[in-house]
Amino acid sequence: MGCVIIRAHDEGLTVRAEIAWATIDDATGRTNLTKEQHALIVGANIDLFDRIAAGKYSRKEFAMRDLRGTTYAHVDISLADVERNGARLETSALESPRAESSPT
Repeated sequence: MGCVIIRAHDEGLTVRAEIAWATIDDATGRTNLTKEQHALIVGANIDLFDRIAAGKYSRKEFAMRDLRGTTYAHVDISLADVERNGARLETSALESPRAESSPT
């Protein structure tokens, strides 16, 4: 299963927020979305995901990880996080011709 990653920086530290495709599927009630469609949904809801990631980071709800010698803060964004924010994900970006023709 895949995910969409949002990157940010806090001074010299990279912060990576990960949204699993299953989280997006469950939050939208859709299945069989392509990688590109998952990314479109995250892009259309970037303010929400940024707010969730920033909140979790400021509350120290992250784990330090190492990727190829670089240490970063890893934040998981779950369905519960989305639901706690009371938001319904915007999916109108999926109605565009680009989203419909995206390969799997």
